[in-house]
Amino acid sequence: MTDQSNADTNALAPISEIQPDTPAPPHPVADAIDRYLHSTRDIQFAARAFIPAAFKIIDAQAADMKAGFDHAESLMAETDPGNRAHGLKLALANIPKAKRLQYSRLPLLLENSLFVSMFSSFDVFTGELISALHLKKPALFDRLNRTVPLSTVLAASSLEMLKASVLDEEIETFRRKSYTEQFDYLVRPEKFLTH
Repeated sequence: MTDQSNADTNALAPISEIQPDTPAPPHPVADAIDRYLHSTRDIQFAARAFIPAAFKIIDAQAADMKAGFDHAESLMAETDPGNRAHGLKLALANIPKAKRLQYSRLPLLLENSLFVSMFSSFDVFTGELISALHLKKPALFDRLNRTVPLSTVLAASSLEMLKASVLDEEIETFRRKSYTEQFDYLVRPEKFLTH
């Protein structure tokens, strides 16, 4: 049957029998790259949105604390003993807030956390990349030099489960390497590009 006759048959078929074109699943390597790029963009957005917000929070707390001390000082300057006592009470209540503000490192904490998140995202990316490469090129499993205990082999419900277990172990070993060693591993052409 020709393509034209297929199209003619499909055109005459009831609507319930026409199968919509389903998009092809994304390439696993491209998908890993997309997830990594979006993760880094999220980190960039978080830095731009929340670090300035943290500085604003600190500034607002400082202004609130200053207003509290100013109010307490004005009360303590009065001649009425009740107001002076209330002013002293307010000033003493503001001291812990001042100390908390003195030691607050909220913007720095956010900067450091987001910086560490970049490395975490990279670690996730490299693991997904290695998995994707092995998924697209199963012959790469032949190059994994792993010893698998018999108990692990017997416990695996299928060869695919055993391969996934071995690959997970390879990825964890990879992640424990220095970044220099990881890059060396990833750029070795004989590791991924031949066979």
